[in-house]
Amino acid sequence: MVMGVLAGMVLAEAFVRFFILPDFRSLQQDIVQRHPLFGHMNAPNLAMRQYTPLNYDTVVHTNAMGFRGREADREKELNGIWMGGDSNAFAGGVADEETYAFRLRAHGFWAANISVNGHSLAQQALVIRDTASKGYRPKAVAVTLSQFLGYKPQANYRHFLTDPLAEIERSGQVEHNTDAVTLLTRAFMALVGGVPKSWQDIRARLIGNSAIYGYLKIAVLRLPALRDWTKRVGLRADVATVFGASPDLLRPMTADNPAYRTLEEMADMAAAMQHYVRDRLDAPFGILLAPSYHQMNPQSFETMLRHKRIVGDDLSPDHARLAFVRALRARGVPVLDLLEPLKASGVRPLSFPDDGHMTPTAHRVAAPAIAAWLKDELGVEPQP
Repeated sequence: MVMGVLAGMVLAEAFVRFFILPDFRSLQQDIVQRHPLFGHMNAPNLAMRQYTPLNYDTVVHTNAMGFRGREADREKELNGIWMGGDSNAFAGGVADEETYAFRLRAHGFWAANISVNGHSLAQQALVIRDTASKGYRPKAVAVTLSQFLGYKPQANYRHFLTDPLAEIERSGQVEHNTDAVTLLTRAFMALVGGVPKSWQDIRARLIGNSAIYGYLKIAVLRLPALRDWTKRVGLRADVATVFGASPDLLRPMTADNPAYRTLEEMADMAAAMQHYVRDRLDAPFGILLAPSYHQMNPQSFETMLRHKRIVGDDLSPDHARLAFVRALRARGVPVLDLLEPLKASGVRPLSFPDDGHMTPTAHRVAAPAIAAWLKDELGVEPQP
């Protein structure tokens, strides 16, 4: 009986995987992979479909170096503006030609999208140095940081701009160490972590391994009534209730707030990167700030506070944003806060319904603002 049930499940999974949802493997393909220097990096030569109904259905391409875009454009892009950063700059779910890095072409700028999902300033410093070591030289470098997950302590990484890359790679400061004790510990933790502890754990396993679940999820998301019901009962996360960073980032940025020290460290790291890019690569450098979901959709902020039970006086999603802009400008680092042109445009939607990243619409609005900033603040002249 048990064997019959198992055999039936295997046959059903095979049938869905090969006949009903043949795109399953590409839908679940990993964008990033482990990298000995950067910690993780986009997989090279990707042509990966990303599909979430009512959010996006697009194909993400990477070139032979793992940078977003087509291999045929790589040389032109790397001899133009280097657009670094994290997930909002990489722009998963947004078609290649709809990202703001690509749209800069319409304003006279070829741009290489060297961003990587989840990268910090320090990791992007290594990407910039490694790309330069291959002989490429940018006309300018602009690194995007997403609020609030892009705000990470940086005090211990300034030497990433000075130590030899081979030494940083050998030290394993970004990649996990590979000594025997570390490997054994990691294997044990992977075994313990392999036991699902909640519905969310089970759901994560099913998403990555079951074509049947993937098909059912897609079918549910296509139907607005079922889609809303699964969100209400907690079967799916409501992006309006998500906040994955420290609540201190929502409090006033006084000197005794730990988040304030983090922002100061980040501003110091950005200033050090500016010196490196200016002195070693003879190019200007600046920071772009991508807004969070709660900044683009302020009506969701109170919902999130109630859900996360975050309490305090004068809570705001703008305290950290404004403090970081001030810290960068105090150090002479050019900064463009993308929230301002996005809000001023009046266009919607600025973020996807089920995740907090910028939509193609937001990228379309951001591109001319970035182009003007490159010209006026960084002094880069567009090409005809």
